[in-house]
Amino acid sequence: MNLNKIIENVKENGFCKIENFLEEDDFFRINTFLKKNIFNKKIKKGDNKSYFFRDKLSFFPKKIIHFEIEKIIEFRILNKLSKKLNMKSIASEILGKKSKLYSIDSYYSPTSNKPVINWHFDQAYSGRKDIKNFANPDNRIIKFFIYFTPVKTDDGCLAYIPKSNKIAYHLKKAFYKNELEYKPYWMLRDFRNVIKKKEYFLYLQKNLGNAFLQSFINDTNFIDKDPFNTNRFDLNLDKGGAIIFDEGGAHMGSKTKNERLVLRFLYRPYN
Repeated sequence: MNLNKIIENVKENGFCKIENFLEEDDFFRINTFLKKNIFNKKIKKGDNKSYFFRDKLSFFPKKIIHFEIEKIIEFRILNKLSKKLNMKSIASEILGKKSKLYSIDSYYSPTSNKPVINWHFDQAYSGRKDIKNFANPDNRIIKFFIYFTPVKTDDGCLAYIPKSNKIAYHLKKAFYKNELEYKPYWMLRDFRNVIKKKEYFLYLQKNLGNAFLQSFINDTNFIDKDPFNTNRFDLNLDKGGAIIFDEGGAHMGSKTKNERLVLRFLYRPYN
């Protein structure tokens, strides 16, 4: 898939699924140290595990231990990969402004009959009520979500509701500009309850149109009946595949019949 198509898909729908995002050599080289780092962590059996990569020596001004040297080398391998795959350019085009690499981490999920995470919206203050300073919605985050294990329905795949990022963007913009009273949401059910309120619906209708909003509401009616029925929105991929998506849209991670390992690159506007 060419870059223009990727950028167009994320702008229009909030996400783009890409098969074979990584070349075999890159996959095997990175897979080796991801597994080593993740499984060397002392975390209780059955817990999720994450591992951050940082290229900073300032935390250790007097002594650089071997572990940190390895971590810096690994960061640089990943940073080189990001340049090879034009991640910064892709993120900048999607955001419509210059972007920067915000963080890189890997994330492991053990087998579980519960979703990795339910339907939710990132950058939504986790549903907190006591928000004093609202973030500019233009400071969005674009995430590159690369799989190192195959995923499918009910087995670790990500699901994303197309165009939901646009509704969330305009709602956050209304809060930021004090055009609507802030109503907390994080989970999809709470988000629907907010946008269906008359004042909020009419505001969003002016920006997006009635058909757009009604389509989203109809598409998400399942949340009250069968909240884990994600088949329609599931993004199945083999290892080495990736999802590039706007974190602001509605998404979830399914339950895991098998272990799941992902690598994540996050980009945000350069301020």
